[in-house]
Amino acid sequence: LQYWKELVEECLTLPNQQSEYTLLIERHLVGLLLFVYVKKSLLPNIRDVRSTLIPTGVLSIMGNKGGVCIRFDYQLSSICFICSHFHAGREATVIRNNEFKIILEKTIFPSTIDANSQKMSVKHTYSNSNKENISKWWYDDVNKNKTYNIFDHDH
Repeated sequence: LQYWKELVEECLTLPNQQSEYTLLIERHLVGLLLFVYVKKSLLPNIRDVRSTLIPTGVLSIMGNKGGVCIRFDYQLSSICFICSHFHAGREATVIRNNEFKIILEKTIFPSTIDANSQKMSVKHTYSNSNKENISKWWYDDVNKNKTYNIFDHDH
């Protein structure tokens, strides 16, 4: 993890200058790794940072497949990043679609205690019923040498 973190930070830093960016949060699930960097000047406007891991591998408990999810509020908007890895191959379209569905259904961010107010904040879910003011960014390893789409099959 440290290798990738240093590589990303090197890319975010101009030569002979301090970086304008800082690591907000990092999470990993076996081979999935998600870093969220933000401009330092934006930090005062970011709150309620949460994350969750959704394994979809063998018996839906193995982390060789699944998703890493991070959410936070920026001003009046909620932002959610999801990094996933699904089964490969055209013949696994139904399995991929199911993994996608599992991640959507299980992406619930646990309640946290706000350190400033000591109040419990509500849990957030990103289902179809809660999509106003939410920006979602979904990244997936689609095995670039394969020619399939997650939606190749009816779902």
